[in-house]
Amino acid sequence: MTFLPSAASEAPMRVAFYLRLSKEDSASCESNSISNQRLILRRFLESHPELSFFREYVDDGQSGTNFNRPGFSQMMDDLDHRLFDCILCKDCARFGRDYVGCGFYIRSFDEAGIRFIAVNDQYDSFDPHRDDTIFAIKNVINAEYSRAKSKELKKLFKEKQYCGQYMGAFAVYGYQKDPSDKHHFLIDPCAAAVVRRIFSLFCIGVKKQSIARLLTEEGIPSPEEYKRAVGSHFDSGHRVKKTGWSYASVHTVLNNPVYLGHTVQNKTYRKSMCGKASRHSPEDWIIVEHTHDPIISPDIWEKTQRLLHLRSGNRPDPSSVSLLSGFLKCAECGASLSSARWGKQPVFLCGTYKRLGKSHCSPHLVPKQLLYDLILEDVNSFLVSCPDLPEILSSLCADQTSEEKDVGSSLKNIELQSAKISGYKQKAFELYSDHRLSLDDFCALQQQYALEEQKLAHFREALAHTACENDTLSAWTKAFVQSRRLPSLDRAILADIIAQIQISESKEITIVYRF
Repeated sequence: MTFLPSAASEAPMRVAFYLRLSKEDSASCESNSISNQRLILRRFLESHPELSFFREYVDDGQSGTNFNRPGFSQMMDDLDHRLFDCILCKDCARFGRDYVGCGFYIRSFDEAGIRFIAVNDQYDSFDPHRDDTIFAIKNVINAEYSRAKSKELKKLFKEKQYCGQYMGAFAVYGYQKDPSDKHHFLIDPCAAAVVRRIFSLFCIGVKKQSIARLLTEEGIPSPEEYKRAVGSHFDSGHRVKKTGWSYASVHTVLNNPVYLGHTVQNKTYRKSMCGKASRHSPEDWIIVEHTHDPIISPDIWEKTQRLLHLRSGNRPDPSSVSLLSGFLKCAECGASLSSARWGKQPVFLCGTYKRLGKSHCSPHLVPKQLLYDLILEDVNSFLVSCPDLPEILSSLCADQTSEEKDVGSSLKNIELQSAKISGYKQKAFELYSDHRLSLDDFCALQQQYALEEQKLAHFREALAHTACENDTLSAWTKAFVQSRRLPSLDRAILADIIAQIQISESKEITIVYRF
């Protein structure tokens, strides 16, 4: 923090008003309102002709426990260029409630010759008879008040979380806050379509990084970009702001139980009021079930979690996961079997043997194509003889029908929004034609409507892809019903019916089915 030197002048001292109000202050005390603070400062200015108003800086709804506030930051930037010479605030609690930070800034102002006045505290840094000790004690009291208030609010928030009330500032991607109840979620049809597509792509074997790349290439806004596009003042807190989807954003979607209709909170905590947020382990999350409509079905969620816990390993095609990755296990040592080449032939080998050699385990070598053929034959035999097959197929088909209804509903919602935008565009043109709207305003509206239409087009495309991938996801059920035989295997089939495939040293294959 570097201030330019003050220019010697007989002109009145330029004064900046600083006004701050936190949400807690606004709820507890009307006297702290922004308008009341402004009135107090103006009255003070009228009685001091040596001061002249420069401008005011306002932080409405900002906590005083830290100094990362937009109005305060702008004030400090202007002060660096010496645009004013004095800071005037109602009291030191409005300036900040961190006594260490308050002390640092006030000392810096004093050293740079910048006057600081807290009206209600009767503190003026240019007053040679000021009582710095009393002022410091008041700063400590302000900080302790914030700590006590923080503990009280945390307790209240925790009670509401256990009741299933969502206490976050922004809705989770895929949902929007209910206008009639800000603690309740409603499905956002556009974003929900992308969530369903992410689950569908992952279940058919597409890797998370490849899903992120695909969504980015198609121009679908990431969760952060989407929240900003719909008008939320959202900031993820990351220092590097990258556009598009990332591995982390896809991973977060796939691991969030909120899409089952559950409220999930208490994921992070702070050891101190101004400390850095740390993550709770999933066991400490507060999860209240069935508080809002789900975006995905329990079957899709369970399948996704099974696939997430399987090691995918490496394969020549980095965009997708190998068909058997995570399913193959060595019957002797329990390690996963991994892809390799034995001469020119692609095979599977015991992971322990591959890493540590024959002194720890034998190769368990199995040619890939032979293993695929044997598994396909065993799966077909199992399905034909399975007594519970009709119920299983019925459940899977019902799940797909539910997904198709959701996609249809989302497409209808998008068409309704598109029709509304067309109506708005026509109305804007009529107002412009009647000279009731300026050219600049008309062009700005047309640009805004064009962006909204582009966003809807992206989500319409995402829904079309989701419908196609949902068909692929349960296509095996339809194929089996028609011909009583599966022509081939895919990762969705394995996730539906197989828990594990064990390969013994004698090349005996044991398939553990899920039902």
